[in-house]
Amino acid sequence: MLRITVDIDGMACAMCESHVNEAIRKALPVKKVTSSHGKGCAQVFAEREISRGELERALEAQLKQDLSQEEIDEDALFVLAEYDESAAEKTGYSNYSYWRSTVQVFLKNRVAVILLLVLAALLLFTFVQPYLPGQYPANLINNNPQTGKQLSNIAPSLTT
Repeated sequence: MLRITVDIDGMACAMCESHVNEAIRKALPVKKVTSSHGKGCAQVFAEREISRGELERALEAQLKQDLSQEEIDEDALFVLAEYDESAAEKTGYSNYSYWRSTVQVFLKNRVAVILLLVLAALLLFTFVQPYLPGQYPANLINNNPQTGKQLSNIAPSLTT
């Protein structure tokens, strides 16, 4: 199998590549065609020898034929699509949930989950601590029995 590379100017996008590939396939008996608008060339793989001149002439003739202007009625260009309510409902449905996605991403972050558990434990302890045995009442002002002054910086337990 022979590989022939031909330079092609004027390709600007993937659609141009597609047009060039199709034109070469129509014009010549080839096995495979690839073109690149970035490199500005086309590679043709064929069983027999094809001269660059033959390839260029065939490509030019085919592209001129394919790109010839034809008269098109403007009404034929735009046709109203049929409306199907059940099909519209199917396209509008998405199983995506913002909050489910957010929770999934949060749960993948182990540090965030651990810190959330620590925060929950601290919050739980603030509600449970006053009910533990041997605690001062929360609304009691503790005074020193000898001086009568308010005690500060003392442990919340009666046993210490």
